[in-house]
Amino acid sequence: MTRLLPILLLVPLVGCPEPPDLRPAPVTPVDAVLTPSVWDGVDGGELPDLLFAVAWHPLEASCSDCDDPQWRSAPLRYSVVDSRGTVRADFPLPWTDELIDHLDLQAAGPGALLATISRADHTASGPDGYLWRTLRLDASDGSVTEVLRLQDAGLIELPASGLSLEHLEPSRSVRVTADPAQPSRIWFLPDRTDPDGDPRLGRLYSADLFDPEVAPRSWSGEELLNEPLVHADGGAPLQPWTLQAAEVDGQTTLLVGIDGEGPSGFRRSLGSWSAEDESPSSALDLTEHGDLAIRSEPSYLAGPDGGAALFQRGSVSSFCGEPSFVVVSAAGALPVEAGDGADCGWAGPLLDADAPTFAWFGFSLDAQGEPGHQLQISHRGQDVWSVDRFADGIDERPFLLLEAVLLQAD
Repeated sequence: MTRLLPILLLVPLVGCPEPPDLRPAPVTPVDAVLTPSVWDGVDGGELPDLLFAVAWHPLEASCSDCDDPQWRSAPLRYSVVDSRGTVRADFPLPWTDELIDHLDLQAAGPGALLATISRADHTASGPDGYLWRTLRLDASDGSVTEVLRLQDAGLIELPASGLSLEHLEPSRSVRVTADPAQPSRIWFLPDRTDPDGDPRLGRLYSADLFDPEVAPRSWSGEELLNEPLVHADGGAPLQPWTLQAAEVDGQTTLLVGIDGEGPSGFRRSLGSWSAEDESPSSALDLTEHGDLAIRSEPSYLAGPDGGAALFQRGSVSSFCGEPSFVVVSAAGALPVEAGDGADCGWAGPLLDADAPTFAWFGFSLDAQGEPGHQLQISHRGQDVWSVDRFADGIDERPFLLLEAVLLQAD
């Protein structure tokens, strides 16, 4: 597999406040033959400082005086929180809409993020109707800029540059990633929803967010693949489940995750596509790991022998996944069982591939017996830190977490 450079980085912080609710877990003794890690011997005073960008819903009690309080989620929020659970920055959405669904959150250069949302009913309405839209979030000033949207008339618009292009294929979702060499350039891959509702691989687009003099470009799905992955009769969908950009040897490489049918049956692959050569370069075959749950973005991290990806095991369609994960690289697969501090686990960012360390989250009850998500860090099979409330101003809020990535350093 092509070597991948880190696209999610650790961020140093200074003067962090005390944690609202952190609980250290037992740490596995480190054997001398194991690869040393900054996470070895972590305790309450030595946790590496991180900044997470999160898509989340605050949980609010609608009946706080009841014997069995009913909980409801407040509107979707995008925020930056530190490793102690303190909200350090917030990105207020310019509109409120109960039909908003979170689709994707990715780092987009130092201090910047790309957040993609869709309408839950998959229809556009009103003068500002849209099917999906992407926002650029800037942590340096808290600004929110709409940079991409699909109208129901089959028109993709780039509001910041004033450009638009036709997209006549029906689409319910899109993957958007920033070019690491040119942060103002984005790559986006809309799915192509067939009449039966199955997502298929659509066209890949590249565009500059702000410069109207740079004409958008596009490539067909066939140009992304190094082999055909669909039967001649077109009977099997090609489902694009991830698109991320990495800088490899000074050049932009796209990582494209695809499910489909090949000559020998079902195939799941993570392919590399060279932006300079405009051609596929390699692919990591994930077919033998058939129980990987493609329910959220996998996380990539470079190691001394090449790139690695963190996946969660379990049914693709299952909402409630087990806290069982696997780190996959060209050298093979390393299963990792996380702790039992939460249920219905979801994979977060991979922090260390050699001494498997990653963030994950799941449902739990806090010390007061209140439900919500718990964000945890697993190191060598042990959960070494957790937080179950975000310190939001003067409030400490239980939360429902949709996605967490690491914010890149300025």
